[in-house]
Amino acid sequence: MKLPVLHNFNAIKGEVISLSIGYNNVVASESLFACVRKYSPDEEYKAKFDIDVSTDELENDEASKITLSPPYQMSS
Repeated sequence: MKLPVLHNFNAIKGEVISLSIGYNNVVASESLFACVRKYSPDEEYKAKFDIDVSTDELENDEASKITLSPPYQMSS
């Protein structure tokens, strides 16, 4: 079994970003959770990403594509 992988990326404050991830399995968006934390060990998160799973326009061995959309802002 593979362990989760931490992906660190930077964005300019206020910049609208999205992230598409190819996945080798089909998964329901309701089964996924992605958030923004100031520091990785923090229990509280600053924002939660909207998640969409698609089986359209796949590449190589992808079974689905997961798209993380700009997060809904939480109170700071």
